[in-house]
Amino acid sequence: MGALDYRDKIRSLIEQRPVQPTEIAKELKTNSMLASAMLSEMSEKGLLKVSHIKIGSSPLYYHPDHPDHLLNYIPHLNEKDRKTAAALKEQKVMRDQTQDPLTRVSLRSIKDFAKPLDVSIDGVKEMFWKFYLFTDEEAAASIKQLIQPKEAPAPQAVAKPRKPRARKHAPAIEPQQTITQPVVAEPVPRAAPAVEPAPQPVGQAPTAPATQAIADDPFLQQLLAFFAANSITVLEQVVLKRKAEYDFVIQLTSPVGQLHYYCKAKNKAKVGEADLSHAFVQGQLKKLPILFVTPGVLTKPAQDLLKELKGLTVKQV
Repeated sequence: MGALDYRDKIRSLIEQRPVQPTEIAKELKTNSMLASAMLSEMSEKGLLKVSHIKIGSSPLYYHPDHPDHLLNYIPHLNEKDRKTAAALKEQKVMRDQTQDPLTRVSLRSIKDFAKPLDVSIDGVKEMFWKFYLFTDEEAAASIKQLIQPKEAPAPQAVAKPRKPRARKHAPAIEPQQTITQPVVAEPVPRAAPAVEPAPQPVGQAPTAPATQAIADDPFLQQLLAFFAANSITVLEQVVLKRKAEYDFVIQLTSPVGQLHYYCKAKNKAKVGEADLSHAFVQGQLKKLPILFVTPGVLTKPAQDLLKELKGLTVKQV
């Protein structure tokens, strides 16, 4: 079956509903490993999206134009996350700092349904969460309502003493109050566009241009020096962005024999949750443990996430 054939069939299926590798394997009469590779390749090209929620041990692959299909899988969340998703859907946005600790953890867990927004209020940044199907404009309007100061009740006018027969009160005076609206920064999309990978030949002596490419890439030199110092053999190498991002399949020796790892290398000063999550998903798709190599440091949310991601190791070069 050609690449276009399987892509067309998978596209036809995800137009109707999210799919998993086992469904694709059955539909295309192939095995689950090959089906996973097909779905992974399509997701890297932006032809479909991968969910954070898992049914069994596998994520869902869904059409980029039909994120609403994921609504059918909210019942698969645990009880607390279901309640959080329902509350967020009803309220449109939730202010992080006003939530109880358990809800704040839950909002960070339901990544398919809760999208973080950084908002500037009087020069101070705050985090809000919007339900994933609401537009940024709808979220901004709801955030303004949340942070808009409430008007103080109009003071009661004091009646002036008059003759006993009149006994009339002076009319209430409406106060003139100017309310300065806080400036709400437009939410900035966080996802970066996928970069088409360019496979590099591995396992043979580098040609002159390849040698020159290494010489012109300090980050790649760092990586190769790290591999050499730790007796790591590179089996596969993919350049995602020169001097910035590489994918490897590596082999290293352990007391129990040779081990294979998927290695994600990113040249960033700060590594966030999204970086680790993406590497973890790729490693899961390749069915390999993950080594994340970077010269930078993990943000606090990334450090917390790392504790939950079994099979992912981070090394600083």
